[in-house]
Amino acid sequence: MCGIVAVINQERPVNESQVKSSLQVLSHRGPDYQSHWISENKRVGLGHARLSIIDFRTGKQPLRSADEKIWVVVNGEFYGFEEIRAQLEREGHDFQTGSDSEILIHLYRKKGVSCLDDLRGEFAFVLYDAENEIFFAARDRFGVKPLYYSKTEEGLVFASEAKGLFELGVKPEWDEDAVYQLHTQLLLSPRGSLFQGVKQIQPGHFLLGRPNNFIEREYWDIQYPRRGEELEVSDQEAVEMVHSALADAVKDRLRADVPVCSYLSGGIDSCAILSLAQSFSQRPVKAFSIAFEDNRYDESHLAESVAKSLGAAFERVPVSQKSLCDEFERAVWHSEFVFVNLHGVAKYQLSREVQKQGIRCVLTGEGADEAFLGYLPFRRDLILHANEDLDAKAKRELVENLEESNEFSRGILLGSEVENQIQGAKRLFGFVPSFLQVNQSSGEKAAHFLSQEFKERCGRGDVLFRALSELKLSAITGAHPVSQAAYLWTKLIFPAYNLTVLGDRMEMSHSVEARLPFLDHRVFEAVAKLPVSKKIRGVQEKYILREAFKDKLPESVYSRQKHPFLAPPSNIGGADEFILDTLNSSEFQDLPFYNQNMVKGIVSALPKLSGKDRIAVEPLLLMMTSMASLQKAFGIGVTNKAALSEGSADSTV
Repeated sequence: MCGIVAVINQERPVNESQVKSSLQVLSHRGPDYQSHWISENKRVGLGHARLSIIDFRTGKQPLRSADEKIWVVVNGEFYGFEEIRAQLEREGHDFQTGSDSEILIHLYRKKGVSCLDDLRGEFAFVLYDAENEIFFAARDRFGVKPLYYSKTEEGLVFASEAKGLFELGVKPEWDEDAVYQLHTQLLLSPRGSLFQGVKQIQPGHFLLGRPNNFIEREYWDIQYPRRGEELEVSDQEAVEMVHSALADAVKDRLRADVPVCSYLSGGIDSCAILSLAQSFSQRPVKAFSIAFEDNRYDESHLAESVAKSLGAAFERVPVSQKSLCDEFERAVWHSEFVFVNLHGVAKYQLSREVQKQGIRCVLTGEGADEAFLGYLPFRRDLILHANEDLDAKAKRELVENLEESNEFSRGILLGSEVENQIQGAKRLFGFVPSFLQVNQSSGEKAAHFLSQEFKERCGRGDVLFRALSELKLSAITGAHPVSQAAYLWTKLIFPAYNLTVLGDRMEMSHSVEARLPFLDHRVFEAVAKLPVSKKIRGVQEKYILREAFKDKLPESVYSRQKHPFLAPPSNIGGADEFILDTLNSSEFQDLPFYNQNMVKGIVSALPKLSGKDRIAVEPLLLMMTSMASLQKAFGIGVTNKAALSEGSADSTV
């Protein structure tokens, strides 16, 4: 796991000091070694900040081919590289290192961009082909590893995080359209960011070409079968298929030259991963679990019982309410995004404790809810949009019962009247997925605090429809409604929030590499073929995953409904002074998006709010506090959009 930087200019020489500065600001991603290469003509520069996991001795990057015509920097891991390497060696390829990353050079030379079909793992890379004077940059299938890019006057710049681009001459400015979309829909376009001119390579996509003429293409997408064409297998056959695929994914991710541990909650996802990891290990696997002060949110007691039953070594990591608030700004700086709960700060602290114990590599359970339909809105969609045998009254009663069954999800399921306000989704799918309704409802609340001028400037047209139009919706034509909802969630929410605020950024903030077995694309593809009834049975989510590990887990975990990973609200213990201080600060008042009088009203009312009312405003408060923290951290300005020439951010893609 590493941080990467690339500068590809058309004519002007690369500014070497900027490359060094960019690597330095990304040094948390790669503290072991920072190095760079500048091409002979001075127009191309590649940089790498290394976190050593495999091949300590010869794995330094940038890597080059023997004839020095291909250069590459890679962030992440390629699994199964030993088999690929062995085959390439049989074909006459000569390897110079023991690094998994080197297979990319040889696969590219053999297959061109089709080499992506052979790469499996969590990765992002930039390759420069000096012979043809083209670059090739790509990101893994789900977007676990970040890769940002921006057009400059000289050419193109790439970095693992936006802050790396700022050191390469990109001016930090708010993208007003993205800010508006985030506040009103709680999502971003798949290639977007909060910063003007800063884009992401979409998950499962690559860029290829020259700085002034390049293409973006998709190389992989989730494929759900049409409704009625799902793989018909028995429960036992499905159990065996899921267990086998997941076991292979875990085994691959245990390959490292350093110890691998596991993050553990009280949920089925991380418990299943730990179960498999321990089965492959001769020693107790260390399992780390967050322990909140508030017992309603603390799952560490459940996690400990699982760890003990599996023979793992349990490590409880206490997280105080005060520390969550004290370290909020630092966690936001790493995420470059907004928080709607303090859970990201908790993950930040968890990774710090892992680093303190000398561990660099962890297994995590992200992706299980996406693959096995674990989120509550998916069950609501099943009731409302895929059950023709129920009348409207019966559907309402089932939805109410579903909401009442989980106290942490109460209030997030909405009535169907909200559908009328999201016409874009309804036109495309014939229904509105529940998570989009939740986002719309929350966005309406947030929009009250935006200034009228800002809303008039950015609120034209159907914002959601524009985001949906960037997706290849033909991939889910005719699919089960719940599969369609899962696809949209995995594209619009999962990479932008879960894999950022709760994933890569919080882990890499302390130089910890996360490996995600559920997001092995072979696992995901196998599960996607199964009928929805194998994933949701009655009102129980992740049914077939539970069955696959039923004999390995305590009954308390096997039968437990999904418990969303949430930190206690910031006001618990009176620890939310930082919110009041931030919303009264000059940094917040400098933000050009908000109706400051409306914000002052909620700030003055905040000490009087309690219970449900206080919890209900928490996401909005933290979102606004995050924006002020980003403004302060990066000194962000606002682009005068009228002065921008059309397509200046990137007219070639």
